[in-house]
Amino acid sequence: MPPIPCPTAARRAPRAPGPRGNWLLGSLFPFRKNPVRFLVDLHAASGDVARFRIGPQTVHVVSHPRDLRHVLQDHAKDYTRTTHGYALLRVFLGNGLLTSDGEGWRRKRRLAQPSFHRDALASFLRLMARAANDLCDTWATATARGETIDASAAMVRITLRVASEALLSTDLTEASSEIGSALTTCFAEVARRFTGIDWPLAVPTARNRRYRRAIATLNALVTTLVAERRRSPDTRPDLLSMLIAARDTDTGDALSNAEIVDEVKTILLAGHETTAHALAWAFYVVARHPEVWTTLHAEATSALGSASPHNIDLAHLAALPFARATLEETMRLYPPIWATERRAEADDVIGGFHIPRGSNVIVSPYVTHRHAEFWPDATRFDPARFLAPAKATIDRFAYLPFSSGPHQCIGNSFALMEATTILASVAARFRWRLVPDAEIPPVAVVTLRPRRPIQLALAAAHVS
Repeated sequence: MPPIPCPTAARRAPRAPGPRGNWLLGSLFPFRKNPVRFLVDLHAASGDVARFRIGPQTVHVVSHPRDLRHVLQDHAKDYTRTTHGYALLRVFLGNGLLTSDGEGWRRKRRLAQPSFHRDALASFLRLMARAANDLCDTWATATARGETIDASAAMVRITLRVASEALLSTDLTEASSEIGSALTTCFAEVARRFTGIDWPLAVPTARNRRYRRAIATLNALVTTLVAERRRSPDTRPDLLSMLIAARDTDTGDALSNAEIVDEVKTILLAGHETTAHALAWAFYVVARHPEVWTTLHAEATSALGSASPHNIDLAHLAALPFARATLEETMRLYPPIWATERRAEADDVIGGFHIPRGSNVIVSPYVTHRHAEFWPDATRFDPARFLAPAKATIDRFAYLPFSSGPHQCIGNSFALMEATTILASVAARFRWRLVPDAEIPPVAVVTLRPRRPIQLALAAAHVS
């Protein structure tokens, strides 16, 4: 691991290329209009290390896996989350694993890690299978009535059910509309405030009042649920019990009540949102590639067979490599977290270019997942990229839907188990097509969402 160069040597390196932009606002307006298109075009024009401004803030975009390793792993302590974007997320998510940094983050990670071990999460597989089975039954009834399915909304509901049952032993499906509306408001405000100047939240504008109501809705829900468990502790085998029981192996300390509330908000709210969008995009791309559905259906039928949701286990999951590959390829093209940012705490050199202390560094999976050097025919949907033996050749910093390095998402195994179970369960019983069959572009807020609902027409599964 090469050291960070001394400030004087770093400042001698050339400035990274990029657009001049407006003399005052830089590239604010094109970035705000379509962030993912802006970043893709910036990479095409300026290469693996590019520079632009948003107002007075200098931003660097790094896209090569070698440089992502430098930022996210080898020198992670020099690239912190003390950024404007993370500060905005803390307003409604608190100071959980997603938004914290430094020693506080390391302590919480040590405490929470055992709760997310693959063996611990395997106990939730049957819960996921029951939810998938109930979803299929609901869709069968709707299909018999000739109704189309809003896959986007359905995935939000089922992932909220799985997250709330696994985390809290409580089914929050009935509150999905209220939670979804509040989350949409919060994420939209984070995205808008990231690229704009606004009144402080304490100023009672109509927009601020709406935002505060959304935050209050989410806080009240989670605080009440955690408080109820604290008053009536039991041995329910859920993630909340694991978090309450967790003890730091070094100090013996437990998570405080405020820390548990923030972790529950992060896992329940942000966690289910990202999985929901990954699944919705998977239904979209499979609908546009019927040959993929044929393979999915054959594998799911063989692997799941007559298995009941009550006896599904990891052996069934292991027999679904194509379903998992389909999801992984979906997240390559449509990564739920399309970009993340860091603050350079010291002058540095990346790719031969000076990264000034205090500048923001953006890592965009959306861009890196289309890097032609690592992804031939990068815009083509091809699940075979994630099947053996090809999968073994993928640079782990060329594919990072869950980030990478020390801050890799703690819930990645849970999310992949859940999404694979749901996609395979549906593919075993149904085939589907888009209504209308037209391209749906992504919208980059905090997560990468479809611009309009993904509407599906379903039919009983058969291979012609």
